[in-house]
Amino acid sequence: MWLRDYLHRRWGLFGFVGGITVIALWIFGAGDAAEKKKPPTPGPARAALKAEGGTPKKLTVASVTRFCVRRGVAAARPAQAQPRTVRHPGFPPPRPSPPTLGPKARGLYPRQQKLLGLGARRLRHAPLIHRLAEGFAERYYYFRYLSENRRAARGYYRRLAERRRTKGLPAKPGSVDPTGKARIPPSSVIALKALGYRRNALGYYKAILTTRTLAKYRARPRALLNHAILLMTPLPRTTPTRRIKRKRKDAEAGGPARRRTEGLRVLHRLLQDHPTSPEAIEAMALLAHRNASEGQCPKVIFMVKRLSVAPLPRQTASRRVLLRGLAHYHAGRCLLKRGSHGAAAVRLWRAAVDARQAHGAGAPSGGPLAREAAILWARAYGAAGDTSKVQALVGRLGRLASVATGVLAAQLLKEGQLRACMVLCTSPKTAPAGAK
Repeated sequence: MWLRDYLHRRWGLFGFVGGITVIALWIFGAGDAAEKKKPPTPGPARAALKAEGGTPKKLTVASVTRFCVRRGVAAARPAQAQPRTVRHPGFPPPRPSPPTLGPKARGLYPRQQKLLGLGARRLRHAPLIHRLAEGFAERYYYFRYLSENRRAARGYYRRLAERRRTKGLPAKPGSVDPTGKARIPPSSVIALKALGYRRNALGYYKAILTTRTLAKYRARPRALLNHAILLMTPLPRTTPTRRIKRKRKDAEAGGPARRRTEGLRVLHRLLQDHPTSPEAIEAMALLAHRNASEGQCPKVIFMVKRLSVAPLPRQTASRRVLLRGLAHYHAGRCLLKRGSHGAAAVRLWRAAVDARQAHGAGAPSGGPLAREAAILWARAYGAAGDTSKVQALVGRLGRLASVATGVLAAQLLKEGQLRACMVLCTSPKTAPAGAK
């Protein structure tokens, strides 16, 4: 009864309703306030960053190095250059198959008679002289091969005797035995015959090299390169008599070195007269490799200064791509030693790209050259200061991207470019395998 009287009097109903409302607000409001006081749940990006150690609050060499190492970049222990692994593929270039007597090696003697009747050498005579030089050189390579391969020699002289018999021609004196079978000359006789063809070829190549009226011949670069190859190709083995051996003892001792010197002189002439020709790449790579090994960097830089850095077509021969990359590598390495970091980065980048293209086309020497060029490029690019295109360039290196990134990060830390190093290490290209 007292509750009904209390509610009807002294504003009891109002106070009762208000108390219930306050109690309800206190009960439900406390839960919302507790939820508001809880820390926010981190998103996926923040969770990944927290798992990796987070961005350092203070940029120092040590903190940035630790950050890059956590991201999988070898900034603390970058890859080291090993220039001894870079080698020249060899000159003269190896032949993919045994030599043969092609159309160039036929009809040489009528051409000789025609050339003798032309008088003074003029520019229009250059193609005839060049064909004679190539024909005799082809015969030299073939007979040199016969002097070293007895089985091939037997097959050649048997076919020759059969061909004369088919045409109804009498056999040459001494070419057949009494039973009518082909007689195979000794290897020394075949080698002497090859040397005679070599002498004729060198005479025509020298005419193209020394005659002033033939200096504007369009195929002169190819003739000079073939001339150098012929000079530097080893001679076939002969068995001279004791008297000839004693008479020419001193001359034969310096023969290979002298022939190699003459071949290098022809390559210098090719590079001097036709520096932008495709054949000049062969000369440039060999001379740059030799001068770089001897420490003559100024000569290397001077020789390669006109070498193009434009991309080569995909159908270019792998040897030519490899040799151009080798020339750029030696030039970039010399420029890096001199302190020209920007120019060195341009040369080394082209060397790495050319070497990767050559390696993809089947050149085994392209792999080591691409790795060394990528390491030196990262060092030069980091020292040059402009890292605006670093992510795009590193991405084009393929498998070498991780190697170049570690070297580049170490170089940026050395130069004090901590923010640029942070951007490089936070790139998606450099993220570890588990990060996303």
